[in-house]
Amino acid sequence: MYAQFDLTPFLTQNTSGIEDDLVAQKQKLLARYSKPLTYAFSLDGPQLTEWIQSSQMIEAMRVCVMKDWELYLWDRCGTKREGFGFINPRNEYQAFTTLRKYLINEKAPKWLIDVAERIPTEQFLPKNKVVSQHEILMSMSQNPETVVDLNMKKFQIWLIQNGATSQNFGVAHFANTGRGAIVVGESIQPFQPFIKIPQTLMLCPNSAFNDPILGPIFTEIEGLDEETIFFLYVLHEKFNSNSFWKPMFDVLPSTFNTSLLMKVEDWLELEGTPLFDETLQAKEQLRGLHEMLFPKLSSHYPTHFPEDVFTFENFLWVRSLFDSRAIQLEIGGKITPCIIPLFDMINHHHYPQVFTKSFDENEKCFVAQTVYRVPCNSQLFLSYGALKNWELLLYYGFVIEDNEYDSFHVGFEIPDEDAEIYQRKLHLLTHFGLSLTHFFARNGVPEKMIASLRVSLLTPEELNTAENILKKDVYGVISFANEKKAWETLKDTLKQLLDSFSTTLDGDQKLLSDIKNGKKENEDGEEFSDDFILVLKYRIEQKKILLDSLSHVEEKLQEAIQQEQESFKLKPISRDEVATVSVGDARIKWLVNKKAGAQELTVGHTHMKVGGKNPLHIHPNCEEVLYLLYGEITHIIEDNNGHLQQHPMKTGDIAVVPRGKKHQAINTGKEEANWIVTFSSAERETIYCECDD
Repeated sequence: MYAQFDLTPFLTQNTSGIEDDLVAQKQKLLARYSKPLTYAFSLDGPQLTEWIQSSQMIEAMRVCVMKDWELYLWDRCGTKREGFGFINPRNEYQAFTTLRKYLINEKAPKWLIDVAERIPTEQFLPKNKVVSQHEILMSMSQNPETVVDLNMKKFQIWLIQNGATSQNFGVAHFANTGRGAIVVGESIQPFQPFIKIPQTLMLCPNSAFNDPILGPIFTEIEGLDEETIFFLYVLHEKFNSNSFWKPMFDVLPSTFNTSLLMKVEDWLELEGTPLFDETLQAKEQLRGLHEMLFPKLSSHYPTHFPEDVFTFENFLWVRSLFDSRAIQLEIGGKITPCIIPLFDMINHHHYPQVFTKSFDENEKCFVAQTVYRVPCNSQLFLSYGALKNWELLLYYGFVIEDNEYDSFHVGFEIPDEDAEIYQRKLHLLTHFGLSLTHFFARNGVPEKMIASLRVSLLTPEELNTAENILKKDVYGVISFANEKKAWETLKDTLKQLLDSFSTTLDGDQKLLSDIKNGKKENEDGEEFSDDFILVLKYRIEQKKILLDSLSHVEEKLQEAIQQEQESFKLKPISRDEVATVSVGDARIKWLVNKKAGAQELTVGHTHMKVGGKNPLHIHPNCEEVLYLLYGEITHIIEDNNGHLQQHPMKTGDIAVVPRGKKHQAINTGKEEANWIVTFSSAERETIYCECDD
């Protein structure tokens, strides 16, 4: 008995419109590595071949759940891959949890389900060791009266009185990461809810609409969207001493280390990084919202929206609260932002245990599960997403060293040209799914980046050739000059980006090392702030990416220069590298082509007997030039109206045959004719239109 499993639905899941191209790219990637989407397994027990198939199925699922940026980074210049092993934690989690759920629903053999459970556990569990240096602040299973911190005690009582439950969840202060969640009592078992928070404790937009006082006010104010109403309600409740949510607000941070809340002097240290502009834009957007609402709302509702509470500085705090604490949940068929008390204390990790979080419609509560067993005294982690360091610092207030998701965004432009050339280049970029927006990352330059530059930097002469060549290989070398220019452009870009910083990587690393070793003040006697140290760490990571990319680019540039120099050298062609073939009554000796080392043309010497002819044919990928050395022939060539026209030729005449036009040579003279024929491609293609009579 065999059961069949088809992964095709996961390839196209949640894709439409522009994402259809993403599906096509994944299909090509699977075909390149010969990974099918359909698998069959015995229900009686695994055979050796089935163990191999299960491994292939896992690889295929990794491709199915790939994001566009993961696919973008898959192909790196000079990197060869054998298959689809571990890509990154995000991809691995989604691949295995999706596969496991699918296999259970399809009643797959137990051994196959076990494979989907075991591998991520083995990969991820060692990353999260049991912690020793921590101080328990509160646990849901302990007597609230034993909680030392008064605010924590009130918070725990509030949670318990309103129906929150968890036998394993605690809050602790950790030596390296500050406050976070810890497993207390028994271990957390996989795929079992370890925390339940009733809907009444969840702070969300409905909380604002259901408020007996503010709800009617929000309804009568015109022009407010749901997010803005939620925003205003949270700020109101933070300063409301009688708020139902006061126990939660009292244990929230009074400030955040996000770039939005940095002092100007610390924010200026971001200059040269993408985060500098991102922070400025976010602040300007928030300031625009604040100026639109205030002081107007304060004038109309002074009691409910006092001007001294609804300041721009407090707007920044709420924005940082939303960014760092709110999660998106589907409630009643609608995606809703929510702040979940207690659960929001779980810190981020690339290798988290918590994977599923959802709203239980039957029990009307929030629930969360882990993907594998988490032992007691382990810090509990959640993934905030596959985020770059600028996103982590802007939204959450921390930076990860050697962040595998980190990158440096960069944009290129097509050089100023006439409209026709510009549009032709743009068409090539669009046809091959390339853009002018890219990003540098660790471990090499993405193939799509250099391919886009090759197209953007084409000369008009190269463009004519490239439109033909790129139909076969968008990532291929178009010309040695173009290749060198593309890598030179990348090198210049990277140097300009590095020069935009006011400090060097070595200088930043030395300063960070000095701070870790006890240095507390700068040269002006000012103490280093926590925000400045975060900026310093972020800046170091950005420079490491740029310098790593520069090293790779310089290596590839040297290869391109060497290739160009080699192309100028005279290359003798041996007789073994050319061949003589017969086509109809013509004998052609190929002098130069791809096999003989040519990159852009084919040259042959043709002989044809008296009365002989070759078949009517076309060359779809190149034009042809014929130079008659001796004799008399008639060259039949298709005109623009599709009619065949006869062109008599004698010694010394030249004929040009456009790409894709039917043509044929006939020896109408009294002696053997011979000519030189040249094609504009080193890999000439021929399609015969009829057989020789």
